[in-house]
Amino acid sequence: MRMPHHDRLDIAEIINFEKYPITGPDRSGRGVVERCRAELAEDGACQLDGFMRPAATQAVLAEAEVLSGKAFRTDATHNAYFTKVTARLTDEDPRAVRVRSSKRALGFNYCGTSSPLRILYEWDGLVAFLKDVLELPDLYHDADPVGACSVMFYDDGDEPGWHFDNSEFAVTLMLQESMPLKDL
Repeated sequence: MRMPHHDRLDIAEIINFEKYPITGPDRSGRGVVERCRAELAEDGACQLDGFMRPAATQAVLAEAEVLSGKAFRTDATHNAYFTKVTARLTDEDPRAVRVRSSKRALGFNYCGTSSPLRILYEWDGLVAFLKDVLELPDLYHDADPVGACSVMFYDDGDEPGWHFDNSEFAVTLMLQESMPLKDL
């Protein structure tokens, strides 16, 4: 997302380090890491409300609104596992249940160099934090220039459709719940 009238932000202007001290030599973020691990173990997900500073969030939302017309629309029916349904399945089998996924997606290639979203995604400290939380030996940025990070738009009638991701984990940065962009 291109920010024509905005300079590149420092990571401290994007992440609320006072609330989430996830970096630093003193390991002051250890409590955040442990909390995330506990939530993942208990619920399979963890939530960091207010992780991004409000100004950075608003900048990403403004960029998304400007570029929303370039987003690619998908509308598909599938099962929760994204597998082919065979004739041998009964209606009670969860693999036979069909759900609808519809949305628009804007690829990472539209995310400009001064975008707070790009700065956050490319920041090595975020990778180190996630690696620590997930207790992974290695973790890297995705090199896909389009699919590394994407902005999803859910218009009236759109839905994500219940599914199990094919990846080991997913990071979702929800910047807006149900308020349309035009109402900001």
